[in-house]
Amino acid sequence: MCRTCIDYVDSYSSLLLLALAGLSSAQFSPFSTGGRPGRVPLRQPCTAVSARVDLVSGVSNQVSGAVFFYQECPDHPVMITGRISGLSPGKHGLHVHEHPNLTDQCKGAGGHFNPFQSPHGAQTNGIDSRHVGDLGNIEANFDGIAELNIVDDIISLFPGEADIFRRSVVVHSDRDDLGKGGNEGSLKTGNAGMRLACGIIAPNNSPRCS
Repeated sequence: MCRTCIDYVDSYSSLLLLALAGLSSAQFSPFSTGGRPGRVPLRQPCTAVSARVDLVSGVSNQVSGAVFFYQECPDHPVMITGRISGLSPGKHGLHVHEHPNLTDQCKGAGGHFNPFQSPHGAQTNGIDSRHVGDLGNIEANFDGIAELNIVDDIISLFPGEADIFRRSVVVHSDRDDLGKGGNEGSLKTGNAGMRLACGIIAPNNSPRCS
């Protein structure tokens, strides 16, 4: 058990210094054709970065698991893998939320991470029609287990506006309608329902706060 979740910030700062050693200071515009949101153009070889999320209970005490993020370089996509159990069979919304706060049955995590103030949408949408934190749906089998294998071009583990370190992952009770529900809630949350479980996105070699 670590002292406080400030430990995550300390570890994160070390990662930033490592990443910045191989990066230029100039950033691309999130809507430019020359780069991806929050990305920094490469000038030297980079060092891959990884993160881990250990899920804790929200409104459900049955859901558990871990989610892993890996990014080789700032201009590369993020690979998302993991295994979540204790779910009802079917689809469940998966999002990155604003805050590293797991209190009040995951409500402390705040809303979807949305630095560009875009409407909610599908994970495959461009940044002008999805939140950075919109990771779509995961699907649990009849045993309640979801295996994650997602490739995302928007989120980042490197410094920038789309950087997801020090934020949270939330697993929801219902299917995300991907912004196609025809109501206000659809454009904010995808009507994905209650927060079953959540966890803080931390460097993969960090101890989990509990």
